Amino acid sequence: MMYRHRLILGILLVSTFLLVGTVSAQTDLFTNIPRIDEYLYSGTTNDYVSDLGAGHWTVVAYLDSWYDLEVKITVSWDISGLNIITTSGNGTGNYPYADFTLNSSSTVYITVSENSVYHDTSGYYEIGVYDDSHLSGVLPLIVANAPRTDEYLYSGSTCSYVSDLEAGHWTIIVAPDWDDLEVKITVSWDISGLNIITTSGYGTGNYPQVDFTLDSNSTVYITVSENSVYHDTSGYYEIGVYDDSHVPGLLASIDPDDLIIIIILAVIFIPICIGCIVSNRSERGGRESYESITVEAPIHVIPDKYQESVQYHGSQTTTVRLPLKCPSCGAEVSHEGVDWVGPLEAKCGYCGGTMRATFERL
Repeated sequence: MMYRHRLILGILLVSTFLLVGTVSAQTDLFTNIPRIDEYLYSGTTNDYVSDLGAGHWTVVAYLDSWYDLEVKITVSWDISGLNIITTSGNGTGNYPYADFTLNSSSTVYITVSENSVYHDTSGYYEIGVYDDSHLSGVLPLIVANAPRTDEYLYSGSTCSYVSDLEAGHWTIIVAPDWDDLEVKITVSWDISGLNIITTSGYGTGNYPQVDFTLDSNSTVYITVSENSVYHDTSGYYEIGVYDDSHVPGLLASIDPDDLIIIIILAVIFIPICIGCIVSNRSERGGRESYESITVEAPIHVIPDKYQESVQYHGSQTTTVRLPLKCPSCGAEVSHEGVDWVGPLEAKCGYCGGTMRATFERL
């Protein structure tokens, strides 16, 4: 009998020790005060506890960009994680945000799990629990019409932003640097990305631009995801949110590699085209300069040195040539009604310009 009592007492002591040890493993998260320099090893979890008031709350795991860490957040009513309030995502991948609403003041338990496909990522991160009034300061801010430069996206990862926009039509453009980065843009009403406004594309591939319309002034959350087939592209990029009067021009949206090809083709073919045009005009101008008509000129327009020849040989020297078209206005010269104004000089009937005739012997 005494042995049985000792056994029961031993079990109770061990259970109490395990419970105390488990509780002590939870790290406190204070509202709107993030914990920094947290580290998550591959295939492991970190656990936290937080006492929250009634209202809407968002858990944010802000990952250090130097690491390829992928995480998932689980919020539960109990320390065992069996009675789940919400989770940031399903399946493997990176889900660093989770939001939920409490109807009354409560204690919640938060688990951050390493969540890559092969459970082989690790790195530092910052974690916090924020109410709505403090949430906008957590993510990098994109100011309207003022792009952020030198942003970097690792293969298989995401970068998130927040932007306060007025009512109207907006366009988001991601312009990669000299890298083969492929991206997709998602715009949402909430930081968790569950209430989506629009997305730039579906499936894998490069979708660097998206537009949407807001009926009223709003805060939107923007996610840029690496979106190649094998999730193996990375690189620097610029991102901006523009109203219709500030959307960058055509060249700003062209991939740099394509722009180089366009410039090379332009350098090669533009001089060739200019040369062809000049040659064609010169040839045509040459032909036009030699095109002329013959007209019978009165004796007084014949130069003096030919007057005697005209008197003795009749009409032998009265034929002259005029340009087919007026050199000044391009109007065609008529055979009839030529207005002679001097020796071998005629006036255009349209513009009044002077045309020079050439004297010929027939």
